[in-house]
Amino acid sequence: MARLQSERERAGEEAETARLAAAAVAEEQVANAAAKEQATRNLEGLRRERTAADQKLQQLQQKSGACREQIQGASSRLGAIEEMINAFEGYQKGARTVLLGREQGHPWAADVQGAVAEIIRTEPRYEKAIEIALGGNIQNIITATDAGAKAAIEHLKRSQGGRATFLPLNTIRANTFRPDEQREFQGAPGIVGVAIDLVRFEDRFRPAMASLLGRTLPRAGRVRVCSPGSGSARS
Repeated sequence: MARLQSERERAGEEAETARLAAAAVAEEQVANAAAKEQATRNLEGLRRERTAADQKLQQLQQKSGACREQIQGASSRLGAIEEMINAFEGYQKGARTVLLGREQGHPWAADVQGAVAEIIRTEPRYEKAIEIALGGNIQNIITATDAGAKAAIEHLKRSQGGRATFLPLNTIRANTFRPDEQREFQGAPGIVGVAIDLVRFEDRFRPAMASLLGRTLPRAGRVRVCSPGSGSARS
């Protein structure tokens, strides 16, 4: 009887130990479940943070790309302007201002066709004679209309951009030799010809070129210039 009582007590103790162990395991499971849930929430938060960071990085990359494009565009425009300035380096301030305005597409220069130097070509053997015949007129600015010339002149005045002489094609008067005058010098020794016949240009520019070179006779060693016609405008 005493032995049974002892075994009963021992079994009771073992049962209590097992119950306590089970309770500890259950508590640990609850803690682990809570930790897992917290870790899951933390992971989801980290994922959201990573997604937001990825989106922010993408936005910054796009902005960086746009900035690079702006820098490249600005550099290209600066380079183009510098090239234009270098290309017109030999011109006086007023003519250079007008030609740069045309290249940059300014409305006040929309009627500008070009400088005389830009629109004429000649053979190398006549270059010196034509250069002497034109003198400073080689920088004159040709416009399609007198209104276009006035717009450019007003801009030069407002901006203190210098002075220039304009040749409006709709008002400029050609000044050429009469047939009887031509007969006087045709075949004369040393006469190369009428200057306008020694240069090439688009036919639409003929009135302007005739006003400058229509009564000019290049000769071997010198140039004879008869009085040119009027019709030019000056700033």
